[in-house]
Amino acid sequence: MRRGIAQSYIFLIVLGAVITLLLLYFGWGAIQDMNERARQNQLIQFSVDIKYSVDAAFSRLGSVKYQTYSVPDGVSHICFANIYMKDELYGRQELDPLVRNGIEVDHNMFLFGQGFTYGYNIGPLIVPDPYYRCFEIQNGKLVIGLEGAGNSAVLR
Repeated sequence: MRRGIAQSYIFLIVLGAVITLLLLYFGWGAIQDMNERARQNQLIQFSVDIKYSVDAAFSRLGSVKYQTYSVPDGVSHICFANIYMKDELYGRQELDPLVRNGIEVDHNMFLFGQGFTYGYNIGPLIVPDPYYRCFEIQNGKLVIGLEGAGNSAVLR
């Protein structure tokens, strides 16, 4: 009789361990998925904040306003492109192929991080010659100046 009870306990312990491992495995996947969604939401909110600043610059014709933005975690650098000068940009070998493809669909801001590149259209933004400008992110902050130009904003 004791041998049967011991085997039952061993079976229950093994079954409990298997169930625990399955819960940890699928739970970890769910946590990773939630973290990825949170990062994507932060990136979208950041692009909306920049777009709002570009739109607000229109009314400040000729004046430059410098603004500091908190950049989402994981972003190493941010680049802006002048989509009104596509032909000049296409010939540049130094452009990342993802940026070149993004310009084709009118993306003018690109966020780069470890393992990802996202492109967004943040409204009518003029980037002076060479029509493409990148900023390294330091301490999670980006400082850019936007000058009102009537129907667009000029990156300074």
